[in-house]
Amino acid sequence: MKFVFDTGASVVSLSKTMAEYLLENDYISKDDILEDVKTTIADGSIVNNTKLLLKDIEIAGLHLYNVSAVISGSQNAPLLLGQSAIQKLGPIEITGNILTIKNINFEI
Repeated sequence: MKFVFDTGASVVSLSKTMAEYLLENDYISKDDILEDVKTTIADGSIVNNTKLLLKDIEIAGLHLYNVSAVISGSQNAPLLLGQSAIQKLGPIEITGNILTIKNINFEI
């Protein structure tokens, strides 16, 4: 999956479509889907989402465990890699279109 690396997002955000795909293909279970929550989006609006626990996210060979996420009420919301995952990456540096994570470089 391709995510937008969003340093301004507090948590990882999945579209409803992506969450359904993950559930149908056993990447997540119903037990990983927690409670309904209200979140504030970039324009200041408050929206309803569903809290989710992602047990394992792999990024460039790095595994991030127990990452908080939300499922957007929108079928086609963008996939956002927010601070709940970014903080687990350790030190990062963004120079132009190069993201450096613990000495791993790749194009963003």
